Amino acid sequence: MESGQAQAAIAWLDRAARMVPDDPTVELLRASALLERDRIVCRDVLVRLIDRNPRFRDAHILRIACEARDGHLVAAQAALTRMLQAFTPPDDDGFRRLAGQVARDADAPGWLGLTADGTAIVSRDVSGRIELWLDGVVVSLRRANAKGLTRVSLPRNWRQMRELRGSCQGKELLGSPLPVAPFTITEGVVGWEPSRGVTGWAWHPADPDRPAGLETSILDDRTGLRVTTGLVAQDEEACEGIDRHRGFQLDRDILPILGEVRVTGTDGRELAGSPLQLGREQEATAIAAATLGRSYGMSDRPASTLPDRWRPMDAGLLAETPARAGAPRAIPQPRPIDVVIPVFKGAGDFRACLATLRDQIPHGARILVIDDASPDAMLRDAVEEAEAGGLVHVLRHAKNLGFPAAANTGLRFSAEWGARDVLLLNSDTLLPVGAVQRLAQAAYAAATIGSVTPMTNDGTILSYPRNDAINVPPDVAQTSRLDDAFHGAHADALVDIPTAIGFCVFMRHDCLAETGLLREDAFAQGYGEENDWSLRASHLGWRHVAAAGVFVGHVGGQSFGAVKSHLIARNVRQLNRLHPGYDRQIADFVARDPLATIRRGADIIRWRQQGIVGGSVVLITHD
Repeated sequence: MESGQAQAAIAWLDRAARMVPDDPTVELLRASALLERDRIVCRDVLVRLIDRNPRFRDAHILRIACEARDGHLVAAQAALTRMLQAFTPPDDDGFRRLAGQVARDADAPGWLGLTADGTAIVSRDVSGRIELWLDGVVVSLRRANAKGLTRVSLPRNWRQMRELRGSCQGKELLGSPLPVAPFTITEGVVGWEPSRGVTGWAWHPADPDRPAGLETSILDDRTGLRVTTGLVAQDEEACEGIDRHRGFQLDRDILPILGEVRVTGTDGRELAGSPLQLGREQEATAIAAATLGRSYGMSDRPASTLPDRWRPMDAGLLAETPARAGAPRAIPQPRPIDVVIPVFKGAGDFRACLATLRDQIPHGARILVIDDASPDAMLRDAVEEAEAGGLVHVLRHAKNLGFPAAANTGLRFSAEWGARDVLLLNSDTLLPVGAVQRLAQAAYAAATIGSVTPMTNDGTILSYPRNDAINVPPDVAQTSRLDDAFHGAHADALVDIPTAIGFCVFMRHDCLAETGLLREDAFAQGYGEENDWSLRASHLGWRHVAAAGVFVGHVGGQSFGAVKSHLIARNVRQLNRLHPGYDRQIADFVARDPLATIRRGADIIRWRQQGIVGGSVVLITHD
């Protein structure tokens, strides 16, 4: 490119894109090279790139440039508005010139931006009065005589507001109104490294150029002293590309031997993996997971006085011996069902989930929605609409507590109304017609069944078509067709599995009463809590089964985003501390793969549904 050989450069970038088709940086470079040569292809590249990587700010800016240079003024204006409503504008002259031109073409006086520290940015081409409102309340009225940038610090409570509007000379600025929620989010993860101490990373997805401000709270169990101090994630090593994570560290020398460390962002929410229980792992392993029935909490009694069922299993016991059986059980009468749905992000997914539930809830069943202090204004609106329509009963947390605590809020509320079965459901699931009733029937197929989980596209050992890779999430129609295939192949067949999978798990009331609630103290924001619950139930003689004839769609990981893999790794380590032998049990199940015939049965049904006529063609590629 530098030597003027644009066509040769594009050819090499095409080759690079084919060699690493999922690399967003390569695709951005390719689109940049195509900007002056072939804007039709450039636009196609950018549309796909943004669709796969919606948090890639540079791709959004290049899309604005592509539309503007092609004379697509309305498309350029829409692209700039979307970018301003999701990201802090970069502090460079090139962007300001581009955005200024788009605003002029749209006959707007300028544009409005917002930063993660609560500074409104107004860029304008005219002099005159600038007006800013937060949720309809005026926060700034000022006369600006010179053209250019004006920065206004918003009030301290700006993070609690929903939208920022701005105008100049009585005309609304481009980008207004801006949703406040995206600019309040600090995303990150915290963990423990014995040789270094507390380590992690954090960033502002909406304002990637700004170092993330954090707050640490350290409790020393020996002295009872709690120290709160500030911290800035400012490691510059990984500040290119999409996720500009900045590292931080709390040296082990300043940390207590036994205590707790919490790390929160400027939004007041804890990072994934927080709190860390320093030196409490042996104590947590020695003390039981939960108390019986409706109550929950770590026991104050020494481990030696606890019932055997609450003690940790000896190393290898889980993988090598059958579950401990209690007294002979009889199949009880089915109970009314409570569908418990914790919510945090994803308004569209939540609405879609409710739409699939609305017409199949059995008589006497309730939908309990637990709003875990969601920062998503659109999700809160969706919850309020469902509540106003009488479809759901809503329980709200004053602050974000994480999935295990949110699920327990629903389980406790359910238990207060007597013995009820529970369908614990993620808000990003799609249930085919009749799924709730079929899961309930499966739960009462045998006396010892404690939980039932359906097949899905994203459910680790229960995933289809592949159980070793990420599958594309189905829509409602595809979910229905896949459910038809599984039901047609397997009807009411059940397969024993080592653990329930928490995206959609039917929990029988008597198993819940005997096993207790999910642990809130061990798994931070979530992942692994249902595995721990399942293992405790198995230790009491309960079985967990997959309903081979039911398929539920699952988008997966909407509440955790980029921190998902880090949180899973942390919690798998925690599971193995609490239940030695867990990894071996899962590895043995995967190696035996008793669900292979279940997946293949659905394959055959789907193949027949295609209506192949006149033979088949098999294509084998290097990929």
